[in-house]
Amino acid sequence: SPGNATDFGDLTVARGYNSGCSNGTRGITGPGSPSGGGTANNTLDYITIATPGNATDFGDSFTTGYGQAGLGNSVRGVFGGGWVSSYNDISYITIATTGNATEFGELVTPQPEMGATANSTRGLFAGGWSGTSNVIQYITIMSPGNSTDFGDLTVAREELTGACSPTRGLFAGGETPTNQNATF
Repeated sequence: SPGNATDFGDLTVARGYNSGCSNGTRGITGPGSPSGGGTANNTLDYITIATPGNATDFGDSFTTGYGQAGLGNSVRGVFGGGWVSSYNDISYITIATTGNATEFGELVTPQPEMGATANSTRGLFAGGWSGTSNVIQYITIMSPGNSTDFGDLTVAREELTGACSPTRGLFAGGETPTNQNATF
């Protein structure tokens, strides 16, 4: 129903440039930057979506960084790229079970500040900051491994957002470096 947002709770560590994923019951927020860039943490937090309250520590991410892209299905959450020592890391968690993230594979095109979206089978990472990328790459969420080239965005973007249905994914907004209103 329409209305204003209501306070849900607080993260365990205040941070920006973080990402998230969900299995519909539990929401996970990834690592970020407490100071708005330059420093990073490896904290993963979770909330139970049906119950307002503060986040609880889930575990540690595979890499310490910020600006990662997050996606998930009913079982796994996957985080890729970001401002870390190696932009190409992909890691995953099992959303229903707390614990540290595990290595998934590597991105074919390493990027921070990508957009991401997923259905129950496949996850997509798109765009990114390094040179403002137009690359879309995909993973099969339940099969760890490296990403594969999927195609290209209509225009190179960074800091874009993704959404999907079971059959179609889309990416919107972002910067080129000016703000964009395109959906593609």
